[in-house]
Amino acid sequence: METEIKNPLETTNSWNELEERDQEAVLAAHSIHLKSAKQKDNMRRIFNLGNPNIIRGIQYDKMYCRIAPESVDVMSLLIKDYLTK
Repeated sequence: METEIKNPLETTNSWNELEERDQEAVLAAHSIHLKSAKQKDNMRRIFNLGNPNIIRGIQYDKMYCRIAPESVDVMSLLIKDYLTK
């Protein structure tokens, strides 16, 4: 009988603490809906400027990442300002 994991192990790191490959994975996850290359380049600048805390974990054999709650307001403002212009 398999045991279901309800609370996966998560780690939180600031953007600047992540290795390049981890930053690329976060950018890919958050840029998937963007159409232009310029917007995707801007997304990296936004993350560098905002330096958000990123929560990463594994659930059901899949890796995931999200912006930590304490960083959402700042990142939302930066994304709105830089991607909608």
